[in-house]
Amino acid sequence: IPVGFVSFYPNEFPETSYLSLIGVKSEYRGQEIGKNLELKCIEYCKKINSKGLRLNMRKSNIKLLESRLKLGYLITNEYIMEYSDELIVDLYLEF
Repeated sequence: IPVGFVSFYPNEFPETSYLSLIGVKSEYRGQEIGKNLELKCIEYCKKINSKGLRLNMRKSNIKLLESRLKLGYLITNEYIMEYSDELIVDLYLEF
């Protein structure tokens, strides 16, 4: 049975790809399934010579943000969502 899902838009060189969503069933979280899905996206984007990978996320998800910063992502922008008080960060990983 599927336990994880990823949606991303790979673009060939010299374009940047975009990672829009990673989801893992709650009972399977903490097993690095989401991280492995993200690493597969990164691997694929590098294979097609994409310039890099962009995404955005809630800044309050400290554990995930720290994990992504360790992978080499840089914070490129921070802003408040129009329809909530949630602080969002845009991240970019250049290849």
